[in-house]
Amino acid sequence: MKNIAKIVSNISRKYRTASPFELCDCLGINVIYEELPDSVRGFFVKILKDFVIVINSSADEYESRVVCAHELGHIMLHSDTNSISLNSRTCLCTSKYEREADLFAVTLLLESEMPSITDMYENLSAEELSHITHIPLRLIKLKFFPE
Repeated sequence: MKNIAKIVSNISRKYRTASPFELCDCLGINVIYEELPDSVRGFFVKILKDFVIVINSSADEYESRVVCAHELGHIMLHSDTNSISLNSRTCLCTSKYEREADLFAVTLLLESEMPSITDMYENLSAEELSHITHIPLRLIKLKFFPE
């Protein structure tokens, strides 16, 4: 598995932000909101040499941030992989890519929150940390309690 924590640390240090939206701006990645089926939170596409992250317009502020971070993770970790094509045309398991994108997202989002919670997050339960940061509990558990 890639060293996701190091990748997140390097990119956030280089651009002096851990905000997924600000990183997209810095990297020239367009983020747009579109009406999508409820089962689709977002996705990314590559058009020629440019990346676009599409987020379901029904997502609230917190979900949009998570989706943006997740899709940015796909771009940073495996932009040459088309998981839709892999799922429909091969027997390869794409859950590894989804797990890596989730881990990238939670690592990035926690880094963006750390200045305000660094001293206290170690004493919090996963549920409390999820509540304070608005990061889904399943992502917090992935980060701190991997299976």
